[in-house]
Amino acid sequence: MASFISLPGSRLIFELSKKSTVIALRWPVVIICSYLLVYGREDWSNLTFSHVALLFYVLSNAILYRFDERLFDSSYFYVPLVIFDTLVLTGSMIVSGRVSTDFYLTYFLIIILCAMWHDFLWSIGVAVLVSILYGFILFQTTEIYDPTMYLRFPFLFVTSLFYGYFSQMVQGEKALKQQAEIDRWRAVANLAAGVAHEVKNPLAILLQGIEYLSNQRESNDPEAPSVLKDMKEAIQRANAVIRGLMDFSSIAKLNIVQEDLNSIVEDSLLLLKNHFDRHHTQVIRELRRDIPSINADKLRIEQVFINLFMNAIEAMPNGGRLWVRTYAREQKENGMVIAEIENEGSAIPEEVLPRIFEPFFTTKRGTGGTGLGLSVVKNILDTHRTKIEIRNRQNGGVRVTLLFPTQP
Repeated sequence: MASFISLPGSRLIFELSKKSTVIALRWPVVIICSYLLVYGREDWSNLTFSHVALLFYVLSNAILYRFDERLFDSSYFYVPLVIFDTLVLTGSMIVSGRVSTDFYLTYFLIIILCAMWHDFLWSIGVAVLVSILYGFILFQTTEIYDPTMYLRFPFLFVTSLFYGYFSQMVQGEKALKQQAEIDRWRAVANLAAGVAHEVKNPLAILLQGIEYLSNQRESNDPEAPSVLKDMKEAIQRANAVIRGLMDFSSIAKLNIVQEDLNSIVEDSLLLLKNHFDRHHTQVIRELRRDIPSINADKLRIEQVFINLFMNAIEAMPNGGRLWVRTYAREQKENGMVIAEIENEGSAIPEEVLPRIFEPFFTTKRGTGGTGLGLSVVKNILDTHRTKIEIRNRQNGGVRVTLLFPTQP
């Protein structure tokens, strides 16, 4: 099996929110271009095209904060953004007359932005574009007296290839970790199945015995009914845990066929309609009608949505809004169909987030929680090769994202 190098800072660049990282990396480019335009050869006492271009460019990065994070995963948005930055930087150096200076190193920030797209061919394309573009303007605007300046072109090209390859290594490392996590979950599921089958039958016998003793009226002990009641509740709770383990471990015999994700979402919402009404939850649907079908076991995916909807309701004890949206995302080899569930309730503590999928981990132990709800969700989605991401929203609440592959 191939091994991948975990380079310093790789998590910082590739594990954080892509939107936040892109905006943060663009600010140095914006500042440098602004400097080049302000201290260029033009007279800034009169309004010129450079003034307007500078204002527009600064605002372009500020406006990105208002954009939906999903846009940063779309090639139709991300590719033009990188090309736009390349052209603005090139134009700024031409206007300022600084083409031959070390300001050309700013191209490396754009190359890093490109590498975040995780597409090696796209990185090669940008490497060629930047090298040719810079070489053209250098020869057109500068008389070259120092032969070492010719090294800038292969330097830009090779560095672009390095960052593209670096992004591929990080992606490969993440893929290996995800596969190892899936294998670990399968092992835990098999263990859970064995435990559940061994304990289920003895629990059933105990419960029958307690039911029998409860119907006996001859006991003179006044505490007997209370004791039997406590025993019955304890066994019922243990039985609930066993049922959860059975759900968690049932990873075989799925009935996977082509399904409409919107129909699954609508059916799940319908099943919980009364529950939404009782808890004053307003459901806001944003379901795209042009999304492709997914390969799924309908009942299992309904179980996933029901668990996630119930969690959202519990996070909003006084009621609130619940957003449910679906849409498609194009990729190079195949597409993804994405479902998002957002609520405006309480956020998940940051120290808890890494453990939310662990079996039996719960913050609601005192209120009957078994800690198997999200574990079951994760297990079902793993069998469907579907990723789940849970993050706190910036303005309160939680966003759950499900990424379904459209290819079998």
